[in-house]
Amino acid sequence: MTSTDGLRPLLAPRSIAVFGASENPAKISGVPLANLLASGFPGPVYALNASRSTVQGLRSYRKMAEIDGDVDCAIIAVGAAHTLDAVRQCAEKRVGAAVLLTSGFAELGEEGAALQTSIKEIAQKSGMRLLGPNTTGLIDYGRNLTLTFAPWKKLSVLDPIAIVSQSGGFASYVEEMAAMRSAAFTFSVATGNECDLECSDFISVLARREDIKVILLYLEGCRSGENLVASLDLARRNGKRVIALKSGTSELGARAAASHTAALSGSDAIYDLLFEELGVHRARSVEEMVDVARAITTCALPAGRRAAILTLSGAFGVHLADEASEAGFDLRPLPETAQAIIKQIAPMGAAQNPVDLTAQIHNDPEMLKKGLAAILETQEYDIVISGVGGNVKSGIGIGDAVTTALIEARQKYPNVVHAVSAWVPIDELQKFEHAGLYASQDAVRCIRTLRAATTLAEGGRPLAPPPKIAAPERGLRGTLNEQEAKHLLREIGIPSPREVFAARADDVVGAAEEVGYPVALKVVSRDLPHKTDVGGVKLNIGDREALRLAVESIIAGIGAQAPNTKIDGFLVSEMIFGRVECLLGLQNTGFGPAVVFGLGGTLVDINNVVSRRLAPVDIEESRKMIAETPAIKLLSGFRGQEPSDTDALARAIASLSRFAWEEKRTLVTLEINPLAVGKRGTGVIALDATAVFAV
Repeated sequence: MTSTDGLRPLLAPRSIAVFGASENPAKISGVPLANLLASGFPGPVYALNASRSTVQGLRSYRKMAEIDGDVDCAIIAVGAAHTLDAVRQCAEKRVGAAVLLTSGFAELGEEGAALQTSIKEIAQKSGMRLLGPNTTGLIDYGRNLTLTFAPWKKLSVLDPIAIVSQSGGFASYVEEMAAMRSAAFTFSVATGNECDLECSDFISVLARREDIKVILLYLEGCRSGENLVASLDLARRNGKRVIALKSGTSELGARAAASHTAALSGSDAIYDLLFEELGVHRARSVEEMVDVARAITTCALPAGRRAAILTLSGAFGVHLADEASEAGFDLRPLPETAQAIIKQIAPMGAAQNPVDLTAQIHNDPEMLKKGLAAILETQEYDIVISGVGGNVKSGIGIGDAVTTALIEARQKYPNVVHAVSAWVPIDELQKFEHAGLYASQDAVRCIRTLRAATTLAEGGRPLAPPPKIAAPERGLRGTLNEQEAKHLLREIGIPSPREVFAARADDVVGAAEEVGYPVALKVVSRDLPHKTDVGGVKLNIGDREALRLAVESIIAGIGAQAPNTKIDGFLVSEMIFGRVECLLGLQNTGFGPAVVFGLGGTLVDINNVVSRRLAPVDIEESRKMIAETPAIKLLSGFRGQEPSDTDALARAIASLSRFAWEEKRTLVTLEINPLAVGKRGTGVIALDATAVFAV
């Protein structure tokens, strides 16, 4: 769990000092002091400016040591060259926390990074917590706390929304866009370079605050994956909804490991996995962040994905249905009884789903009220989406009737989420929002907001508890060749074929006779994770002469294509036929090990649709992973074939995930490809495997 120890001086300071305080309240070094004075901070405020006797009406101190009394928090607004001395003064004064507004540190290169490290070391020795450097600071509007150079403004009404951002400029941008939607944040913090405190620390704090329901998160990277996982899981368990926008490229999971598992678990995919597991909605734009935050703080969350669409235009209904279907909503047809009612209301319309009441509503505005009632009385839907286009304020006398019908339906059926897409001014949309309806001018934005709301309502997957049985001391280090990797898998409980290792080419024939023809022949080398790329695998060899030619071909191919390869030997294996080939892998992501499952063998390069989970996973979750991929079609008995042993496959996934958790400190990547799944009751066999551990 990320530590929030010692944050009281930052989040609830009793006294504050401002280094570099300027007389000019409009300058970056003057705004923090002006903010504190304007907001009415109740405790002592001290100004430090060696060149003035007073600053903005306060006595000015030359050094921290001159201040008589304790100082909880310091705002440091001096140049980078003077910041180190300011931090030293704070440490000597036993200041509990400091906000480093100054830039010019690790973001600028090695010299700045060294200065930042020195600052961190001083703070750690004294127990002082640091926000920044290169931050705009922190504002807690709910408690009138302003530790920032952003202008402070008194807000009379606050929404239960907080933003935690690695960029101060981004946080300000989101706040301004939210204000255009009449949303006001309760809390805002920019973590900057994260010399000490990082995003996860503030997520943990906000996850415990009753006045916060939604946390907006902007990430460019992550310094501590485990802390981020722990803080997001705490937010999930406490019912906080997190909306994240991740940009940039992270090193977590982006290692250039030579395996399909690494390629299928790239850094961006790992963030997708992290957010999916923990019930975080990943927004793709600031507009989407604000749309979703505004919607879920004014409206209920959907109980499920069953959705009905009602429109006044067939084309608009098709457009909404296309978007809703792609978003994963269940657009089941109306029951026959409801369809009969719709046909009576609008004989020329459509009665299944989407429902089209047609333009006849212009002649009879009551049609909308009757149509909504027909749908809602079925109790078959979690969501009803009314696409009324531009008709709400069409100028022909039905606008108020439409608005009234939609709001009354929401009031009469509060257990159903109501959404409306209508081209009307923002103030008209806000009437719907105030009545508890999801409202958007655009159909696509409407559907995307609803999809985000369902994701947030579903809440992700509770993280599985770690295995309670102590792991054996395996001492795994470096890259394992295939023989070593398979030996490890057998210890975990995943068998491999009957096979014999031949250290020399001359020993291959004897190994084949021991195994029995036909055989598979593979070169064994730590340098060749993809042996087939250099002709290092020969299959279905039927006799001694064919085996001799296979050995010569392998040696020649490696010599031509990978001449620096160190060959450890050859593996002679029994041939395995009639099984579904899958891929099962592990990748250390920085957030913990990820388990990857999908089709394997040659199909992995053609169909890379895989299922991912953070380890560990249990048998039930392993079954879900299998069902999420195209592999399920082949495993279930494609075109009359006997079903495969998915029970054994699920056990293998769960076992490998437990191993990943046990070895998470040293594991880099492990891949079984192919993992051959036999017919029901015959188990699984690892036909090939690679593994890499930290040295």
